[in-house]
Amino acid sequence: MIGLSVKGMHVEVIAQLQRQGAYRKDRIFEQQIDWRLTSAQNILIKNKIKPSKDQQSPKFEMDQKAVTDIQSVIVSNKELRIIKATDTRGYVQLPYDFGYLVNDRSNVVEDCKTTFTTPTPTEAYTYQIRAFNFGESQKTATPYYQQVRVTKQSANKDLPVTTGLASKKDKDWLINSIIGLFAEHGYDAYWENFGDTYRANSFLVVVTALSDTISITIDGTTKEQDEIISKTVTRYIENTGEEVPNRCYKNDYVYDALASAYMKSIPSSPVSSLAKNTIFVHTSKKFLVSKIFIDYIRTPRPISLYLNSSCELHPNTHQEVCDVAVELLKRDIESTTYGEKIQENVLRNQH
Repeated sequence: MIGLSVKGMHVEVIAQLQRQGAYRKDRIFEQQIDWRLTSAQNILIKNKIKPSKDQQSPKFEMDQKAVTDIQSVIVSNKELRIIKATDTRGYVQLPYDFGYLVNDRSNVVEDCKTTFTTPTPTEAYTYQIRAFNFGESQKTATPYYQQVRVTKQSANKDLPVTTGLASKKDKDWLINSIIGLFAEHGYDAYWENFGDTYRANSFLVVVTALSDTISITIDGTTKEQDEIISKTVTRYIENTGEEVPNRCYKNDYVYDALASAYMKSIPSSPVSSLAKNTIFVHTSKKFLVSKIFIDYIRTPRPISLYLNSSCELHPNTHQEVCDVAVELLKRDIESTTYGEKIQENVLRNQH
């Protein structure tokens, strides 16, 4: 099945609105359609997954049809190195595009292994957080944001923009896409928050090769970072251990489990928990965890006519995304036929 292009999705949405008498040229703009298509895409993902049957777990699960529909946004075996917080707890920052946790596993080293203590299980890890304040385009006239580039050393990554945007205030539409440019260079980038670091209106880029030179160019104006925050932490060295499943508990249950003789963290089943875009792994003095592996559902890229970026989900979901977007747009303009549209979608999805 061939999916709809972003232009095709716009045509479908406008056609549905016209058919139901809800289209107003002076009230529905391209960016508003983009916004609602992206919202619909995210709603559809949420509807495809179900909370874990384990009431204490924050994980999610899917049936086979859901896996088929959203397979393009499922990330498997993402490896994350553990930073040591205490002798019995470590943590990792989750990727910026993290949406829902499907599975997490630990690389466990028990105290009977020589790598548990020899020569040392930890190392100092130094990295930088480089803050790039996202200023407005310096052009004096429209169109704005025709050139958006991230440069590492002398290598450039550009957004596929040609038409530009009508207002300098529209830069928020570019945030996720610019984070994608940093990712193409191999950097983890975050918007405004990373761990305990917050910088308003800024990209926070995690840099481990401290000699790297990075810059961002907006409409011909190039600048490097506005601030460098240096961090040194202790992390566990990479070693060969046994991969075992974690028991990921909700935060209101995790410490009760750790205090229980029957539920506490053990080498064959460590306890983990999620909080503030971080996974914590709880160990004991009998074993350590040097890294974890996660399977997760990532947040898809925004649907954008400006960036020629269409829906990432399976083609058989594109019509459903358009239908939901129309529901949202009809609600936005308070159409009297909103209820009829919902009923139409319910009937269609029953077949």
